[in-house]
Amino acid sequence: MKLEHGDAVESSEVDWIRINLPEYEHIWSAYIGHNGHGQPLKIVGFAVPSPQDMDRQSFYQAHYTLLVSLLTLRDILDTIDGQQAYVPDPRAYLMIQRELMSFLANVGRARDMFKKMDTALNLKGSVWAKFQDLYQNRCSFLHGSLPAQQMDDGILKIPDLAGTDKAPSKWNDESRWSDAPRLKFDVAPAQLTAIYDELLALSRSGLSAFLTRIKEILAVNSASIEPDPAPQGSDSATTTLNMTLSGVCYFSANGR
Repeated sequence: MKLEHGDAVESSEVDWIRINLPEYEHIWSAYIGHNGHGQPLKIVGFAVPSPQDMDRQSFYQAHYTLLVSLLTLRDILDTIDGQQAYVPDPRAYLMIQRELMSFLANVGRARDMFKKMDTALNLKGSVWAKFQDLYQNRCSFLHGSLPAQQMDDGILKIPDLAGTDKAPSKWNDESRWSDAPRLKFDVAPAQLTAIYDELLALSRSGLSAFLTRIKEILAVNSASIEPDPAPQGSDSATTTLNMTLSGVCYFSANGR
């Protein structure tokens, strides 16, 4: 089964997913799927209800939420990069602060989703722990005072955000504005791009580890995803799926 038969978000972002996050589709095809009515396919060999089925539900909810967060981050970055972090007036300043907060909140949610998926596959933190330094970047921005910032000819610059090491040249949640002379600053798009690129690389690695674990679980239980109900190459099936589904109701209980 291919993502063309996923929900409206997945089917509209097929190209981006295959280029930037191909592991997402590999997992989706082997362990999630889509029955054409807003619900995942069943796993033949998993009893319903069962601990295995409950873990799978936790996994696919987090898996989909991760995708939405990464796409949201991409779009926020495009918005900030598009205006080159130019701040001509207070209204523009407040707007970019809102985008920065939303960006870093989604970085944190991405890490949280890896924690949920890690737990669902009983990997004992071996995957999500790798996100901790990046997560601390987010905490350095969100859990303290507004970071020291610079304006250079109307262009907003923000400091490097401290990870778990709390380096002196980086902003952390206990830093003070008077620390600005020793902080390293760069334009906001460059700072966010570096965070996004690191998150995307970690996400690919993490999903790859999850895929390996999923294959092990299916093999041990002699289980497999049920056959695709919508044959590939059926234009009418693809059109119907794209018209009737959205991420909001993708895994709704009533299957609408």
